[in-house]
Amino acid sequence: MKVKLLLSALFFCCLHLNSQNSLVFKAADVAVNAGSQFTVDITVKNFTQVSSFSFSLNWDETQITFDTIINMNASLPVISTNFNTTIVSTGLLGVSWFDPAGLEKSLSDNTVLFKIKFKAALTPGSTLIQFTDEISPIVAENSLGLIPLTTIPGTIIIQGVSSTVEKISWGAISLYPNPTKDWIHFKYELEKVSPLTLELSDSKGSILAKQAYEQAMNGETKIDLANFPSGNYRIRIVTNEGAVSKLISIVK
Repeated sequence: MKVKLLLSALFFCCLHLNSQNSLVFKAADVAVNAGSQFTVDITVKNFTQVSSFSFSLNWDETQITFDTIINMNASLPVISTNFNTTIVSTGLLGVSWFDPAGLEKSLSDNTVLFKIKFKAALTPGSTLIQFTDEISPIVAENSLGLIPLTTIPGTIIIQGVSSTVEKISWGAISLYPNPTKDWIHFKYELEKVSPLTLELSDSKGSILAKQAYEQAMNGETKIDLANFPSGNYRIRIVTNEGAVSKLISIVK
């Protein structure tokens, strides 16, 4: 009878764990200017009755350089000793937290656990901030045992153009939002009627899409980018009065 009761209890615990919503750790997607300092938020979702967690973060240190950790969550609390920064110069950071009293803590969705301050490389590029188990294992627990866990990496886009709206001698154009996911809004104001050609090229200069207008002066349209993968692209607008290029970032 005791064996049956124990098996029933174990089955109940497993059923309870499998029915929980997966705890999510997420690194933010960020687009920054080359050479600038920026921060990346590490946020949570379904952080309910958690007593401990750990994970490692990895990035390409040739693209972004670690500076410091800021805005540590005070309600858990997260403190400096929860981080292993001994090899951040190689693009690795360890994170490990537990409640000293063994209590289970809960946080609202999209709460920031902490922010990492980085410096971007001097040239355009990109890197992922990924969750790995290279220093600290990817795991979370409560009084019932392991918690189902999901991690979402962040994409860092380093761009060489700081502005999405420029004034030029022959008129004005704007491209927004930037960075974007599925589409970009193109608005133009020329000083006089002119043929207008719009070209989308990749980072290697290969033209991927082209759109032409026989006569243009003032107008706006949406450019569909849903079929293009994440990365840096250049939009070039050519008229009789001249040409201008804009750098855009697609982040899925």
